[in-house]
Amino acid sequence: GLNGMLCATDTLALGAMKALREHGLRIPQDMGIAGIGGSWIDEIPQPALTSIHYHYRKCGVMAARLLFARIENDVSLPGDQIMLDYDYVEGGSM
Repeated sequence: GLNGMLCATDTLALGAMKALREHGLRIPQDMGIAGIGGSWIDEIPQPALTSIHYHYRKCGVMAARLLFARIENDVSLPGDQIMLDYDYVEGGSM
């Protein structure tokens, strides 16, 4: 069956791709690899790295708005949670 690994960051995934190739393994035929980050650098290796891209800027804007709302209203609301979406960026490494 197909083996695969999901790395915590794209940098780790790119390092894993390098190590696998140094050991004679083919990506994705022998081992699929994906990372988390969704950077432009993911397009450089062949095949390009498959990654999950989080919307970091949108997350920062939402966090700042929540912080300012709490400051302005002098309210501390425990348990606030905001779920943001993400993009799956198919790069060919899976």
